[in-house]
Amino acid sequence: MGEFGNSYTGAVLVAQAIRDSMTLTGVYNTSQIARQWGYTAAIRDNINATTKKAVAFVFDEGGSAVQHSIYYFYNPSLSAGRFHETQKFVVAYGGCRFFSR
Repeated sequence: MGEFGNSYTGAVLVAQAIRDSMTLTGVYNTSQIARQWGYTAAIRDNINATTKKAVAFVFDEGGSAVQHSIYYFYNPSLSAGRFHETQKFVVAYGGCRFFSR
């Protein structure tokens, strides 16, 4: 969850994308989700308090950053996003674009 540094909103968006993907597929194994959905962020041992709070909000409290499901996101400065841009655009935040199906 290092995609947004210390941004709570960014961390909630990413956590929602992971949760929504898990719910859609019925797959709850994080390694399988990473492979299947292409999440490639580095896993860090020192997860900051903001990220922990965002993950708890989404996974423990059922919260969401937006009312629509999010399944895909990318940073246009790091990727062309050809596939992503064929999906339904939901929101842009912190230099990233988030999509539903």
